[in-house]
Amino acid sequence: SFWDGRLIIDIEERVRGEIRENNRDFDSSVHDDNDDSWLLNRFRLGLTVKPVSWLKLYGQTQDSREAFSDRSNIPGVRSAEGDDIFDLRQAYVALGDLRRFPLQLTVGRQAITYGEARLVADSKWGNFGRTFDAIRLRFEEPHYWVEGFAMRPVQIKRHEFDDSDAADNFFGGYFSTDLVPKQTTDFYFFYRHKDDNQPDLDPTNKIDPEGTWNGPAAHFATIGARIKSKPDALNGWDYTAEAAYEVGDLYQTDLSSPRSNLSAFALHASAGYTAKELPWKPRFGLE
Repeated sequence: SFWDGRLIIDIEERVRGEIRENNRDFDSSVHDDNDDSWLLNRFRLGLTVKPVSWLKLYGQTQDSREAFSDRSNIPGVRSAEGDDIFDLRQAYVALGDLRRFPLQLTVGRQAITYGEARLVADSKWGNFGRTFDAIRLRFEEPHYWVEGFAMRPVQIKRHEFDDSDAADNFFGGYFSTDLVPKQTTDFYFFYRHKDDNQPDLDPTNKIDPEGTWNGPAAHFATIGARIKSKPDALNGWDYTAEAAYEVGDLYQTDLSSPRSNLSAFALHASAGYTAKELPWKPRFGLE
């Protein structure tokens, strides 16, 4: 950090070795591409420029590689992480100082995570992560905030610039409040309108696709809610719960007739107790 926080440089270097056996089944006689060992390397370099409190510019590059593996190094093919050599991971501008005015606009390529990161998130475990080309408008008051967005997921492409798919459009809103005592309460609505099967990126394609695949064409909406106890609000106890319902259509290449209708739900709940009186403060939980 330099010049009282007006210029910030961030660097990340992550190396991870993996050894996997029976990765897709429990049959040792079956030798899958993923029954192997490999080394994953990820390097990120970012720069923040914040000349005034209401203006932030951020850019980040990423170099991701997979080594010592018999798998193809094509991202997404046969579950490979693959190679994506020095590409643009983030580049956005944020306008607004929420400490002084309740509105903030963020435009550009950015990592976005909502709630417990179950539906919309930067995938931090994977070697690439996940970013979006997005526009977000946030309104924030002391006890609640609401954010509306329009975005497209960035596609990882080997030997090409990582762009977003013009046919894959994602819209929605997220609301969060702490007005209920001792907990955070969230409500959200998402809509995804995806009109292509990305044949150039389909990992089942035998013509050597060059990047990750975002799935089949689909039009669907999701509505959900989440609650989570605040830290230290319940004398060591904690809880969280989330529910979502999704409805829409899945398509083949012909968008005139759905292949199947989508009607799905998800539920999650967990609770635990942190024994602060014991050494290392262990947490005991059920999920």
